[in-house]
Amino acid sequence: MTSGSINGQSVVFGYDALGRRTSGTFGGNRTDYWYDLTGLTRETGWAEVRYLRDPGGTPLSRNGGAGLYNYGRDRLGSTTALVTTGQTLANTYRYDPWGQSIGTSGTTYNPFQFTGVYLDSATGLYRMTHRSYGPASGRFTQLDPLPRSILDVNRYAYAGCNPANFVDPSGSLHGVVEVCAEDLSSGLDGGTADAG
Repeated sequence: MTSGSINGQSVVFGYDALGRRTSGTFGGNRTDYWYDLTGLTRETGWAEVRYLRDPGGTPLSRNGGAGLYNYGRDRLGSTTALVTTGQTLANTYRYDPWGQSIGTSGTTYNPFQFTGVYLDSATGLYRMTHRSYGPASGRFTQLDPLPRSILDVNRYAYAGCNPANFVDPSGSLHGVVEVCAEDLSSGLDGGTADAG
């Protein structure tokens, strides 16, 4: 979507050649977005906020607006807390298995929530790399651009319909495969076997 109306407010979005949102105007307020190879690293709007990410793209900290905060995460990579440099909880987050918020506290701005993905406050959708995800419906809003096979009957499914164990941060099922491989690898590297 490049323009439209949400809750009676006009919205206009700009995108780069890779399909990443570079600007968004909602109700007359404009926000600009900057990226590097790891993902979104900076946004400006009501304040400038910069994000430090690990090489895999997971947000580690945010700086701007109200200060520097580090991210606390669960095993799926979902943000569970924003913590100040003085180790004080600023925000906390809880989700149902599909990513719908079931409890938050705090008022510090933070768009990276369920599985560490950007939650678009204007649309209520998570912006994955290749498509958007609706936590209320538990589905993507567009067809999977890279189906596993022609037999896939639900190309809108999130994380193979198993969100408690898998994530799909790209929106193209590659995330599901990567998490499976990562879990297998960590189990082989760190696990022990009991020969009985």
